[in-house]
Amino acid sequence: MAGLIYLRFKKSEQWTSPWKNPLVCCLVSLLGYSFVIVVPWVPPEAGYDPSYSYYLFPLIAISILCLGALYWLWQTKLWAWVKGYKLVAERSVDEDGAEIIVYGKVPLRSD
Repeated sequence: MAGLIYLRFKKSEQWTSPWKNPLVCCLVSLLGYSFVIVVPWVPPEAGYDPSYSYYLFPLIAISILCLGALYWLWQTKLWAWVKGYKLVAERSVDEDGAEIIVYGKVPLRSD
């Protein structure tokens, strides 16, 4: 939802969509998602004694997200730089009006 709010107010992105989402709906959704992210980090009441720490599940989830981000960074940025190319997105629209994005390699230097 934060991305939709960003795209709505950042005119240089030139983003358009056939579906219009009211700003109030975006803000309410963002508030709800924020609640879901924050609540697992709140310590439980006294007397709660499971065999694992309360923060273990959100910590594992964030670790998996960070590993995914590191993999993306390696695959799209660092490995491409080591191999001497850059990934470029080529956008086109088919006859039905659907946008098609094809990624290709563009050499950074000539060998």
